[in-house]
Amino acid sequence: MSDKKSDKKIVDKKEQKKDWKPIIIYVCIQATSIFGTILAIAILAAIKMSQTEDFDPETFSASSEALTLGSLIPIICMAICAVIFIAMYRKRLVEDFRRLTKKQWGLLILAAIAVLGANMGISILLESMGVEMSNQDALADSMTALLIPTAIMTTLMAPLVEELVFRYSLGSVIKNPIVFVVVSTIIFAALHAMNAAIVVYLVLGLAFSLAYIKTDRNVVASIFLHFANNLIGTIGLVLLALGIE
Repeated sequence: MSDKKSDKKIVDKKEQKKDWKPIIIYVCIQATSIFGTILAIAILAAIKMSQTEDFDPETFSASSEALTLGSLIPIICMAICAVIFIAMYRKRLVEDFRRLTKKQWGLLILAAIAVLGANMGISILLESMGVEMSNQDALADSMTALLIPTAIMTTLMAPLVEELVFRYSLGSVIKNPIVFVVVSTIIFAALHAMNAAIVVYLVLGLAFSLAYIKTDRNVVASIFLHFANNLIGTIGLVLLALGIE
């Protein structure tokens, strides 16, 4: 019991400081991923154009080479970001894991089930209305090109990286809990979808932010909730990629 109290004091002391590092690192690596992917595909397209006279951009964009390259660079960048964050915040992650009580773990499991149910219901409704789930489609394409690396990225790396950015780092900058929940939820959703599908990510962002706040700003709690959601979604995409319905 005393260990948990001492861990909480350490975490509370750290929460008094604004920590922009995860946000800055994430933005830089995401920018590198985007421009790196564009440049690599442009170079590959130029090589293909020089090798054939009947080069078709649409056929090239759907080719296995383009899909693999377009998936590989973002995965590598996410992996680099995850390694950097683990090196920087491993002590914080261990402290937060220790702080979670059995009751909190139980509530998190129930919350994960509720979030999954809400997510699936909203997704089914949006798809029935013809809404394009662009983020899911991009992940499906990535699964087709690089199954295992994409699965690892979505289930393990993305929850760790995104929660340290959108919850821990943003939460250290925005002290007011209500403002933090609103801002964190909106930014998280906007970076995942720009059409009606944003509703799904608003629900997810809200759930992750509330989990973080309700557990005394425990980032492991939001990581777990994010992981549980992504795990189920990834299993579905893996089965789809393997042709199993």
